[in-house]
Amino acid sequence: GAAGRGGPSGAMAKNGIGMAIAYQGEHGAYSEAAARQLFGSVLGEGAALLSYQGLPQFADVFNAVQTGSAMYGIVPVENTLGGSIHANYDLMLRFSGLHVVAELDFHVNHCLIASPACAKADIRVVMSHWQALAQCDGYLRAWGVERKASFDTAGSAKMIKEKGLLDTAAICSALAAEAYGLEVLARNIQDVQFNHTRFLLLSREACAVIPMPGPSVNVKTTVVFWLPHTSGALFRAVSAFALRGLGVLKTESRPVPKGQLTDLKGQIEAAIGEKFPSTLKYSYVFYIDVAAHAASDEMRSALDHLREITPFVRVLGPYPTGGILTDDIAAKVRAAMPPPSMQAKSTVGGLTIGVIGFGKFGQFMSRRLAEKHRLFVTSIQTKSETAAEMGCTWVPWESAVNEMLTTHRVQVLIIATSITSFRHVVSRLPMALLQETKPLVVDVLSVKTYAKQVLMEYLPADCDILCTHPMFGPESGKNGWHGLPFAFEVVRSSHWERTAKFLGIFEESGCRMVSMQCDEHDKQTAASQFLTHLTGRVVAEHGCEPTLIDTVGYQNLCLIADHVCKDSFDLFYGLFKFNPCSAEQLQLFKRGMEDVERRLTDRIESEAMGKDHNMNKLHLSSLLSNITGSRTSQVSTLSRQLQEEGQTINTALSVSEPYYGPPPEVVAAAREESTGSGRNAEQGDVELRQAICDDLRKRKGLEYQTDQIILSCGGKQAIYQALLSICEEGDEVIVPTPGSGSYHDLAKLCRATPVEVETLAEDGYQLRPQQLLTALESCSSRCRALVLCNPGNPTGAVLSASALEALAEVLRMPAFGHIFVLADEVHERIVYDVEHVSFATLPGMRNRTLLINGFSMAFAMTGVRLGYLAVAHEGVAEAATRLQGLTTSRPSSIVQRCGLAALSGGKPVEDWVASRVQELKLRRDLMLRRLQTIPDVEVKAPQGTFFALINLRKVFKKAGAKVKTTEDFCLKCLKEWRVALVPGEAFHAPGTVRLSFAGKMEEFQAALTAFEACVRSAAP
Repeated sequence: GAAGRGGPSGAMAKNGIGMAIAYQGEHGAYSEAAARQLFGSVLGEGAALLSYQGLPQFADVFNAVQTGSAMYGIVPVENTLGGSIHANYDLMLRFSGLHVVAELDFHVNHCLIASPACAKADIRVVMSHWQALAQCDGYLRAWGVERKASFDTAGSAKMIKEKGLLDTAAICSALAAEAYGLEVLARNIQDVQFNHTRFLLLSREACAVIPMPGPSVNVKTTVVFWLPHTSGALFRAVSAFALRGLGVLKTESRPVPKGQLTDLKGQIEAAIGEKFPSTLKYSYVFYIDVAAHAASDEMRSALDHLREITPFVRVLGPYPTGGILTDDIAAKVRAAMPPPSMQAKSTVGGLTIGVIGFGKFGQFMSRRLAEKHRLFVTSIQTKSETAAEMGCTWVPWESAVNEMLTTHRVQVLIIATSITSFRHVVSRLPMALLQETKPLVVDVLSVKTYAKQVLMEYLPADCDILCTHPMFGPESGKNGWHGLPFAFEVVRSSHWERTAKFLGIFEESGCRMVSMQCDEHDKQTAASQFLTHLTGRVVAEHGCEPTLIDTVGYQNLCLIADHVCKDSFDLFYGLFKFNPCSAEQLQLFKRGMEDVERRLTDRIESEAMGKDHNMNKLHLSSLLSNITGSRTSQVSTLSRQLQEEGQTINTALSVSEPYYGPPPEVVAAAREESTGSGRNAEQGDVELRQAICDDLRKRKGLEYQTDQIILSCGGKQAIYQALLSICEEGDEVIVPTPGSGSYHDLAKLCRATPVEVETLAEDGYQLRPQQLLTALESCSSRCRALVLCNPGNPTGAVLSASALEALAEVLRMPAFGHIFVLADEVHERIVYDVEHVSFATLPGMRNRTLLINGFSMAFAMTGVRLGYLAVAHEGVAEAATRLQGLTTSRPSSIVQRCGLAALSGGKPVEDWVASRVQELKLRRDLMLRRLQTIPDVEVKAPQGTFFALINLRKVFKKAGAKVKTTEDFCLKCLKEWRVALVPGEAFHAPGTVRLSFAGKMEEFQAALTAFEACVRSAAP
């Protein structure tokens, strides 16, 4: 749990309030001791039965009272040695809806406490809050031990208990020693015995009845007011009380916190009818304690006088002093006490208890229950030896409940299964037997509304139901249950004595009993337990290792991660699935991360621009910051710009489309359809989709239905929609390199992370199965897809059937059954002397393949922009269709008619494609021959596409080389020879360039000559 959540056992208020009295600090803190003393004035020893809640910060105490999650809050405002606690004065101004209802003068008695297993002579280190150490400086100096400052007095005691420290003592209250089972070695060790702290009790409601001051009752009224910066203003304000014989016991001035100044200015301006002075850097409020009842004639007159001097006056009292509670508060506190039956300790006779679910938590709870009660336990897996070791009786699963109810006559039946199996187990209980025997059925799930609904749905109407949540487990409860919260709702109870006796088990163990409605429980645990588990798992997912310079905060973060990960993921899943409030917390968490990231990046950008980082500005999406864009397009654009300036640029080696146009049949279809305006389904024209199905069946042996084909405006749109259909934020996509940078950018656009795997020239730029296995094992469980571009761009590598099968064998492993394969096969018709095999044809891979293809390359239809996604997975096909319906809807009817003409053109079109492929093969061979004559240039012969990847690393490493990078080389070639190239960096392959052999022959040959000249001049 969070720091300071511990508290003594006690019942809650009848209205289901989560805690009775809030204080700042750990269980055992002086503030808790003060609260016990104050409420002990009316309850005596019964004050220990109230619920006390330690909170991390003073502001949390104020907030708990104002929001109603606490009946009262107790805060210190002044110490005789340390002076005023200014933070709480500021908070009294900030939380305007609270009232002071009591005051306590608490004597601080510092005790030296340590483990019962060690004597004072064993102590080497004394730890505590720095102020406590300072107040005991003389004692510690005379002793000569090492001092260690910590964040809390009681927290030091807690640390000694949890870590089992035998050479360390703590300075704290005697209550802390009792809370953590430690021993008091010395009392009153402070150097100055007159050490008192003044505490105030806060409430949402003012005291209803306060007797006028008399011989046995003293009353104070605290007043807060603002004064203008004028001579004598404070004198006149205090005179309002002095002139009427009222004693001012304390005055305190505080600068108004920046966040509250705006509200205060508004109130003052409304009262004085003019603007608040804008030149003031500081504005003060004053707190005074007056020895008078606010309702007395003198005090009313003084307050009226004060309001004539200043427009802002707030009264925080009146309240009795001397540690006295008024009658109305005493009555409310007594109402929060548990009924007498629950106060009675269950020492007479034990209960007979059955436990269904003997897993990790069931064993943890049963071990403690078996100390005083008869336990019969069961689970699906046989654990009879473990049960016997704990003193429990094992009951076989098959007949467990019947035997427990009839043979052993259990009085209480605890269902301790996982959240995910809870409904299944409850639904199979013998309902008739439950109605006959009427046990108390108890659940211990971490979600309560769901558990309550299931129990009320299945159990007989006269069966008692107790919904509980022991908010601790084997880790947090390993040193005892004292102070740990136990939330519960008595849903139905016809046998109250039995219910109270069962709850008494946890009271006797020191649990802090929290009576709470199930729906309210889920609201609060979503913001505490689920958020803690979420934070811990997020941190653990990305590593949280100790370092040599750990801060306390980082250590605590690591402890949270370690703690929550010791619980099963099923528990975390159940906290999310079966508590609807958790989904909202998850969204708030993500939004908070995004807001913090945006604030950081906005400030960096603003400072870089030399502007005020607090300025308001219009924002661009953060997605764009990581998108580099197509470098091939950038090179082509630059070449066109130079041409427009009148310069002749040879682009034959950089083009990404063939020099020739589409088949005549395609051109004719475009002209014919241009007069039409047809509309069709979002997936595209059904006739074209059927033609694609027929083509894939005929050429590839693949069976697809028309609703599994989604036509798109080019292949990139198909890739984007496929990835967006399967990727969540933070998922991973494996991308072999060298490869198109578009895969990386499209993955990022889907909020996924591209994971590169480098393929090598000596392997033919083919992804090897061991590389894939290593990548998948190193990736997190968030890996969603593998990209396979076959034939490869820019390498021209074609994966053989055996190479594809080896990769598929890795993907068939059970651990990787969730991985899709995005098979980009847009160049599959352009291959040389090899056969192209579609990945979807491999056994078991069709449903996992996102097949990308199109018409740009084989049919020279790059400007037409027509591609498609073929996918057998029903969910992906439906999702991609919906996505396209929200963007382009569909390719134009003209474009689709062109695609249909290409696929239905028969032998003329097929011969045309074959002829173009043969032309490209001749160009490839010509290029390879020319490259082989250039020293230090390496190339792997492409088996497909019209690209080749040229390795220039040896050129750059030669002695006297004038260029060292491909970026510089391409720039040199463009400037000196007017030949455009595409650097390998565009494909995550530095040291290389991609050459195209799809340009016009004359320009192609001239460009090769220029390329050779550039290489030779770059490294003479």
